Amino acid sequence: MGVFGFFMDPDNRFGRVMGWIGLVVLTNLLFLLCSLPIISIGASYTAMYHVLLSSLRKKAPVNPFSEFGKGIRNNWKQATLLWCGGLIIFFLLLMELYWSSQLNGIFEFIEPGITAAICIIIAISMFLFPTVAAFQGTIKEQLRNGFYFCMYKPVLSIGVIACNLVLPGLYILDQVNRPTYAFLLFFGGFAFGAFLSSHILLKKFNVYLPPLSK
Repeated sequence: MGVFGFFMDPDNRFGRVMGWIGLVVLTNLLFLLCSLPIISIGASYTAMYHVLLSSLRKKAPVNPFSEFGKGIRNNWKQATLLWCGGLIIFFLLLMELYWSSQLNGIFEFIEPGITAAICIIIAISMFLFPTVAAFQGTIKEQLRNGFYFCMYKPVLSIGVIACNLVLPGLYILDQVNRPTYAFLLFFGGFAFGAFLSSHILLKKFNVYLPPLSK
């Protein structure tokens, strides 16, 4: 066995670690590439979770290219409709927040409610698209399931939200180190956050998922 074969051998620990790192990096690049049309971000995000959840359930990295494509094909319609609908609501709330901040009187009391609604939408989206990746159902059922998993075991839910938002949040808030965060996000940051949150999500999902076929 050559040096390269030793390093990539799935039977040794280093090879397994390199396999998982390769999965995260490639899945992240596929996510970014397929998210270039803004309308496809929902489907791309769902496909990323499809790859990572499938790998963790099988306890071994899957082929990211074939599984990502499968995730896109199977969930394109639902994920895109949910993404576009959520995006419209999100921007309408942002507009309401802007106009209420420009006005005095009773509008000042509306701002906290609008801000809370925006935070709730972001939080539920962290569960909605993984739910679409893991389960089949109508859009109504997926919305209900996403809300349920968001509310179920709230401590775990906080972990899922943190895994997905910490690095992008640092990129937005920390202007000094923004190039560093951009580098990390490009070379695996989004998928790494999804990888960590997938570990947590499976603690919620496994009870409802069918057993893997042998």
